[in-house]
Amino acid sequence: MSQTITIDGFNLTAQQVVDVARAPHLPVTLADSSRAALKESRDYIESTWMHDEAPMMYSFNTGVGLLKDTRIKVEHIELFQTQLIKAHCAGIGEPFSEEVSRATMLLRANAFASNYSAPRVEVVDRLLAFLNAGIHPIMPQKGSVGASGDLAP
Repeated sequence: MSQTITIDGFNLTAQQVVDVARAPHLPVTLADSSRAALKESRDYIESTWMHDEAPMMYSFNTGVGLLKDTRIKVEHIELFQTQLIKAHCAGIGEPFSEEVSRATMLLRANAFASNYSAPRVEVVDRLLAFLNAGIHPIMPQKGSVGASGDLAP
């Protein structure tokens, strides 16, 4: 087993997922190439879409689902995102195991590292910091999965 797993969105193996899921102190880092690509994409998003005069772009400056045609002003984006998270943070049933929770966090961070959804680098860093510290969510086994890949199972 390697001393450190480096994710880039493309080369994570099934064995590495198992290793990280089962070894809470196996460190995971973000590849420098992914870090640079994420920053470049996010800078573009911030300059192009994150101001009130920008064309409407789904989920960057609009609501989601039925609110897809509703513009969210820049001054309200943080509140909207907080409310969106709260609206999706429910589930029922027995929690998944710690291993499943850790694997899910790693897979989500790795998907973000691919840069297809251009999250802020800080989002990936925070996921990895929690993973590396052995901090993970309690994930109920029943809930809602949105088409965009929400973490609520």
